[in-house]
Amino acid sequence: LDNDGDLDVISASSAIGMLACYLNQAIGPYRIEGAAFHDANTNGVRDAAEPTLPLMQMAITPGMPQFFCGADGHFSRNVPAGTYTVTALPPAPYWTHTTPDAFTVTLADTIPLAQGLEFGFSLPDTTLLDPSVVLLAAGCADTATIHASVRNLAAPVQNGELVLELDPALTYVNATPAPTTQVGDTLTWSFQDLEPLDQEAVQVRVVMPSSSTLPYELNMPITASSALVPTLFQDTLQRPLSCTQGANDKLVDPAGLGSIGAVPLATTDLEYTIRFRNTGNAPVQSILITDQLDTQLDTASLQPVAWSHPVSLVQVEEDQRLLVRFDGILLPDSASDPVGSEGFLRFRVTPTTVPPPILTEVRNTALISFDADAPVVTNTTLTTWYSCLGYQPMIQVSNDSTLVLVDVDGVQWFLNGAPLAGADTDTLLLTVPGVYTAQVVNVGGCPGITDAYVYVHTGIAEQEPWARVRPVPASDMLYVERSEGSGGCIGLSDALGRVVVPCTPVSGTWH
Repeated sequence: LDNDGDLDVISASSAIGMLACYLNQAIGPYRIEGAAFHDANTNGVRDAAEPTLPLMQMAITPGMPQFFCGADGHFSRNVPAGTYTVTALPPAPYWTHTTPDAFTVTLADTIPLAQGLEFGFSLPDTTLLDPSVVLLAAGCADTATIHASVRNLAAPVQNGELVLELDPALTYVNATPAPTTQVGDTLTWSFQDLEPLDQEAVQVRVVMPSSSTLPYELNMPITASSALVPTLFQDTLQRPLSCTQGANDKLVDPAGLGSIGAVPLATTDLEYTIRFRNTGNAPVQSILITDQLDTQLDTASLQPVAWSHPVSLVQVEEDQRLLVRFDGILLPDSASDPVGSEGFLRFRVTPTTVPPPILTEVRNTALISFDADAPVVTNTTLTTWYSCLGYQPMIQVSNDSTLVLVDVDGVQWFLNGAPLAGADTDTLLLTVPGVYTAQVVNVGGCPGITDAYVYVHTGIAEQEPWARVRPVPASDMLYVERSEGSGGCIGLSDALGRVVVPCTPVSGTWH
């Protein structure tokens, strides 16, 4: 079924009307279990006081090239019978193993279970904090939840502060836990005993601005600092305000500019946030997120950044499908608990080539499954690596009287150097002679000014009364047109001046 080389089981029951699928040896007897831990005294043994490392990257070969320990630092994987190599992959090169970096195990009918595979790590005595801020979906003037967090990516147990600056357009309601201090829109929390790879998180409730604020871009910086060093670690939420309340969606940061999501070539990391909400009428027991990652992304670089609920499974399949599962989440429905019905996962990943070639595109769509319901398909994000170097917008002409701009997101037309009121679309009808230019922002977010286009009106306004003679010169037939009511008469003489046709009053066409 999932084409990964192992057996999958289908079962059906007419008694209860159910069809079930068990993938990846889910009900098989052969299993590998273990944990990753911070070996503070570097003795190669996990002592009672030494904590596990949540969401540490692992691999089982063959079969599972990339998965992560759970939020409790442990892992358990069902596999077919056979011989496997289990490896722990540290998130940074400065992490060092204090135990073997790999274990080889053989599973058979006589020994179906491999337990106690513990990977110890020594971390450098440094400070590396990773703050994050996520705004969960809400419409204009609605109450929304902001998830602010910090993750410890190095060895020392951290004590410090997390500072969130609310956008001035938001109205603060409350927070869990309450901030240690609040000065205007600046909220500060103290955190204590933050273990390596662990996360400290707070939830802030705010009222979103009304639709009259649109267009508006939200801006919320968050900083984390340690009591050990004065360094500030920062993240910023920057996103246009929208009144559309997306229940289950996907965001990418940086969002990029224009319809193609243009980002500079120097962009080395993309952060994806998958937001979910239980819009059903009963609590959800389990949520599964399936995300087919683009081939332009290096899955080996993938790292979880923040999460709203304890994560049971994070795994990348050989076909670059990311699987994330929240078991036992007990997510209430949105009607009974609007705030509690929401959640999210944020992860970071880099492109396979840094920097990618110009115009490299990465699209991303996720599927969100609530219990046994059909999955919800999110929107598709688009990121395009772009360069403004050498960009020069060009004016095209259509039907001799219309100026056209191509692939632009923002336009202002000018006539003789002065802006034309209301002339802000990609076409302009010419009515007045003069010098036309346009100031544009293209779909890649690049600004530019076109070369000048000179429009000259060469026609002569017709006056009343009028007459038109054709063809000139004439042979056997001559047509004369005159305006109605112009008066006078029309006659015809030869080359010697002799009258051929007497002058006759006429209007309209005469021949």
